[in-house]
Amino acid sequence: AFANGIAVPGRDDVVLFDSAARVIGRIPYAGSSDGLVPFQDGVLAITTYDDATASVLAYWVSEGDEAIERWTVELAGHMQAPMPFGDRIALASYVSGLRIFDAAGGELAALPTTKIVDDVAAFGGGIAVSVRDNPQVLWWRPGEALATLDHDGSADKLRTVPAGLITSESNVLFLWRTDEQGPEWTPVTSPLPMNVPIVVGGGAVTITAAGRFALRGVTPKGQSRRISPEAAWRPLTTRDEAARLMERLVGRTFDGPLPALSDAVILYEVEAQLSQLPLAETVDLYGRTLFAQSTLDERTLQYASHARGSFFEELGQALGTSGRVLLAAVKSRKLKLEPPRPIAGYDYLGTFTTSGDLTVSDPCYIGKKQNPSFPLTLKVQGLEGVWHAFARGGAGDDRDRNAEAVFIHDDGFEVYANELIGSIGVDSGTAGVFDKKCPKRDDNVVLEEGTFAALGAVVSTGYGDGFYAVLAGKAKGKVAKIRIHFIGDDLETDRSMPKSTAQAKPYSASQKFAMGDTLDHVKFGRGSVVRVGGDGKVDVRFADGIRTLVHAKK
Repeated sequence: AFANGIAVPGRDDVVLFDSAARVIGRIPYAGSSDGLVPFQDGVLAITTYDDATASVLAYWVSEGDEAIERWTVELAGHMQAPMPFGDRIALASYVSGLRIFDAAGGELAALPTTKIVDDVAAFGGGIAVSVRDNPQVLWWRPGEALATLDHDGSADKLRTVPAGLITSESNVLFLWRTDEQGPEWTPVTSPLPMNVPIVVGGGAVTITAAGRFALRGVTPKGQSRRISPEAAWRPLTTRDEAARLMERLVGRTFDGPLPALSDAVILYEVEAQLSQLPLAETVDLYGRTLFAQSTLDERTLQYASHARGSFFEELGQALGTSGRVLLAAVKSRKLKLEPPRPIAGYDYLGTFTTSGDLTVSDPCYIGKKQNPSFPLTLKVQGLEGVWHAFARGGAGDDRDRNAEAVFIHDDGFEVYANELIGSIGVDSGTAGVFDKKCPKRDDNVVLEEGTFAALGAVVSTGYGDGFYAVLAGKAKGKVAKIRIHFIGDDLETDRSMPKSTAQAKPYSASQKFAMGDTLDHVKFGRGSVVRVGGDGKVDVRFADGIRTLVHAKK
């Protein structure tokens, strides 16, 4: 809703209604409700186009019985929703930074931010900006250098108040003013070591500074952490120690004493206790949860299964890989698990065998009857035999999430999977590919990324529950590769394809091109063929997006 009407996004445009629900105009861009923001007397609408490489911001108002476009601004892609503050507008992108506009669409400033902007607020004639994983709130004013408002951790919310600016961080509220100097403060003291990786609260962190009330730290993935000066800690496992523990797990030598669990009934408290123990004291416990579950009582098995992920993640940090890759290797009784064809940028999670009768699904739906009018799974006729599971992480602020899962038959590594075959619903935050004979999931068992009952494989989804696109490619007349796409705008690009070593071909309408070919176009530059149609046309991905070109049919 905006001043005199309502803006409703459709598939091809945004429809503007007046207060009597009469159509008064259309914004000729495909938009979403997230990109529609009321501002003054109208509505701001941001739309991404050209395969997410460009955006446009438009400001529309209603005048009488019609909608009028006041101004538009061309922008880069990957823009967040507009964030008005007072009579100005902030537009953020983790690609191109933060830009500030006035009410007439004139640009006032461009600030260098490389992560998602969480909040903005007017302050002191300018703008305060909180950036994800940054303990410093940025403060910009016209004609002045960019300043920072320091916090112990990331500021959660910013709010303009009559006295100035309120910021919140954990359980602390800060009031910032321009007319009065704040109280003097001294950094907290703590026995925790600085500037070396340690383990706090089950995760690796490096403490970089002491703040007003807490320590400031950063995780290996660059995330900001606020740490109590009295927090329990221990040294990070060394590479040599991690290698010895992997040898014990692969050799199935874990018959040593188990750590005594506390009497706490809250799962988090027991996990925290286990995570603070050196890995050498918990390796026997986690080995038995994997391969000798009958030797553990039900309570111990439950708690250890939930905490096992942090154990393997720390092993991975010490050995320079991911925890899920090490877990897959241990399950296969190998110190290092290698796929038949390594794929750059993808973690290899192991193999499973199928009859060819496959289901792409959330594992919680295995063996459950589906509503035919609203199916949440996909049935696929694939090749029989050995399949391989891979997962690719995201980039930027999504680097700790999965962007895509790929499942490839032995004969499918050269297959290009860009045919959209449907979508699946996810309720457990995980998804995968499973054979028809795969047993029903035990709801009491913790799901981990990797192979599942040797008849399937599962990965964590990008943003948890929701609907995700599924794409496939065929060999020998049946599906040989399946992609579940979680994050990103490059849905049609199969990044799991091996890089072509062939020389780029000059583009000509009389030249025949095949999937994966690289071509040079005099106008659009170098591109890769991502689809070959039977109509004498090919889709080619160039730097500025996908374009359809003519080529020879024979």
